[in-house]
Amino acid sequence: MVDTLSTASFKEAVGLYNVRKTQLKLVRAQGYVIPEDEQKYVDLGARKFLDHYVNKAIDDETTIRKTLCSVYTSEDDDDDRLVVSYADVVGTKQLGVNEVAQFVKDMDNHDTYKGIIISANQMSSDANKNVDQLPTYDVQFFMEKELTYNVVDHILVPKHEFMDLATSKAFMAKYGLSPDNLPNMFSKDPVCRYYNGKVGQIVKIYRTNIHNTSVVETIYYRMIIDKIK
Repeated sequence: MVDTLSTASFKEAVGLYNVRKTQLKLVRAQGYVIPEDEQKYVDLGARKFLDHYVNKAIDDETTIRKTLCSVYTSEDDDDDRLVVSYADVVGTKQLGVNEVAQFVKDMDNHDTYKGIIISANQMSSDANKNVDQLPTYDVQFFMEKELTYNVVDHILVPKHEFMDLATSKAFMAKYGLSPDNLPNMFSKDPVCRYYNGKVGQIVKIYRTNIHNTSVVETIYYRMIIDKIK
């Protein structure tokens, strides 16, 4: 059925395959379980992925993006769920207030406040304000082009370990530190966003010393902040 796609549609579908690969790794990195069937169609390669999801979209009379929407359960807590939605915004239209409102309803329907919106287009300023005014929800937003590659897989990106807020506070108390004592990492940093890091968390960064054989690895610490004071 893939062969019936137009050249433009086929290229877009292949792009979604790359986005899906990164999305599954990102969700797993944030502590959620990936269903075997979702991982299988990524591991089988782009052709099998397209065969499955294009045919599923045709059978369900919907779009490929709609078939990629999913809900994931935490590795540690069955009541902790994450909704991932691929926004069906086409052309030059921005992701708007109505789409965000529908996403919030989807989270409510799955009894969770956590979600990721993936869109081919930018979020409008009004929609962005609405997200900022949802303090009880944890909504992450990624453009598809941001997920066509995996930022943490780059050879120059070291291992990052994110302490939770309680561990971060305990770490600072143990060593008599204040937030001003640590170098910063911005919450908008691509690696921070990948792991859904939050302001106030401490990040442990492991850097390999390629020029010093006596010290193989050095550990650095960063405090996540929203912006420069």
